[in-house]
Parts: sequence; C-alpha cells; structure tokens
Amino acid sequence: MNPKDAKTIIGRMAESAIAREAARKARDLSRKQIGNQISTLPGKLANCQEKDPAKSELFLVEGDSAGGSAKQGRDRKIQAILPLKGKILNVERARFDKMLNSAEIGTLITALGVVLEDKEFDLTKLRYHKIIIMTDADVDGAHIRTLLLTFFFRYMPGLIEKGYLYIAQPPLYKVKRGQSDTYLKDELALRNYLKSIILKNCTVKISGREIDEDKTKALLNTLIRFSNIVKNYTNQVPAYIIEELLFLGFFNNEPSSNKINAENLIERFNKLFKNKQIKWEVINVEEGLEIHKVEKSVKEVYE
Repeated sequence: MNPKDAKTIIGRMAESAIAREAARKARDLSRKQIGNQISTLPGKLANCQEKDPAKSELFLVEGDSAGGSAKQGRDRKIQAILPLKGKILNVERARFDKMLNSAEIGTLITALGVVLEDKEFDLTKLRYHKIIIMTDADVDGAHIRTLLLTFFFRYMPGLIEKGYLYIAQPPLYKVKRGQSDTYLKDELALRNYLKSIILKNCTVKISGREIDEDKTKALLNTLIRFSNIVKNYTNQVPAYIIEELLFLGFFNNEPSSNKINAENLIERFNKLFKNKQIKWEVINVEEGLEIHKVEKSVKEVYE
C-alpha cells in the first residue's frame, strides 16, 4: 500500500476511535446525570420550582451580568436562567469529540437533561419545553445566538421541530420621558419614535403658510432620506455632488431617475464653482453615473 494512503487511513481510524470513545464517555456521563439530576445541575443554573417540562422555561443569557438581571426579573416558579460564558464552540467546524469536551456545551447539555445517543440527543428527558435564547442586541449577541442555533440545529433538531426553541429580542434603546419608559427594538424603531415626537410638537411654515401634519411628515421623511444618502456616499463622492444629484432627482425611486441630463448637471456645477478652469463631464452608464472633474490637467473620476 502507498505510505501516503496508509497514513491517511490510519489517521481517519484514529479520529473515529477518539470520537467513539468521547461519545461513550458522554453517554455514560449524561445517563449518570439524569439519574441524579439535583446533584449534577450546573452551578450557574438558577432553576425554577416547576417540575413539569411542559410548564417550564429556560432562558439562555449572555454572561453573568445579564444572568443577574434576568434572575431578578424572572418568574421563579416557571422560569430558569442559565448564563453562558462568552461564545460557545462553533460545532459546524469542530469534531464531535471536541464538541463534547467543550465546557459551555457540557453545561448546556447537563442543564437540559438530555441523553446522547449515536451522535444525537434523546429529548425524552428534556427538562424544559420552552428554551429561549436571549442575547444582547449587538453584533456579539447576534454571533452567540447564531452559534447556539447551529448547535441545536445540528444535534437537537427535535427541539426546533417540536417548537421548543425561541429567540427573545431585547430592545436596543430605552427612552425615558417624565415618568414613562419606552423600549425600542432597534435603530429604525428609535427614528420612528423620535419622528412621532417631533410631529406632535412642531409647526412647519413654507412661505408663511402652515402645512398640515401629513405634508410635514412627508417632508421630514424626505429630509431624513436625503441625509442618509449624503452620509452613505460622501466617503466616495464629495457632498456637493451628492446634493446636486439629489436636487435633480437622481436618487428618486422611479426607474428613469438613474439617468441625468448631463448638461443640466454641468451647468449647476459651473454656477456652484464659477471657475472656468474646471471642466466637467457627465456620463450615463449602465450601473448609474460617472462624473469627471478636470482641474489643471488633474482628472478626478466619481462613480
């Protein structure tokens, strides 16, 4: 046999042996844990009083700090809290034996009360029929949530199929006005909330005439949209070009708005700079628009 092939085969056999041994140890361990649930529950788990799985809930939270807050606000009778330390192992890339040796995954498996059978978990002894992933409303929280979902999808698909797995969406913002608190899910919810406050407490006049609330709302939405466009493009294109394109309707939603009358735009640039030494060229291309600015033989291209 070719030595290279033999080495590959032996390596595969060794990996399989390691995985089988790890699986055997995990089965033995999980069975012992189920036989003596009270003594083997993870120390970080704040368990609930309810023993009926159908009435019990487990919240998976991000770290001890979140765990402390969740414990204070929970219903002790039916809600259990399990803080997880940092990001769990990415089981999509890890070997089976490495997954079983992960401390955080081991803690999670023990808390759930499940038993490993042939690389899948038997859910008949599951201690909670509602498992809620409740991570922070930021990038790290989203990553932890994805890692947990990957683990459940790969090794406990029954949780998903039976409808036992949930995702809590904590608010990103809290707005306090007087004695009332308002919780807002994300940036969009915050903007909409602030707009509603503005519209209730402002009067807009154009040429001395007051406009109604619907027109004020439309005007405010347009200004916000324009502001976002300028903010998104000014890293690549000077703000004055974006403003002129906005004025000519280049960013409107109509399909024809991505075509600009080149002469009109050049005329506006000439009025803006009042410098005959600057030459402008505007080209409508399939992807949108190219603007060429030539000053003292130096050419700048904006796309």
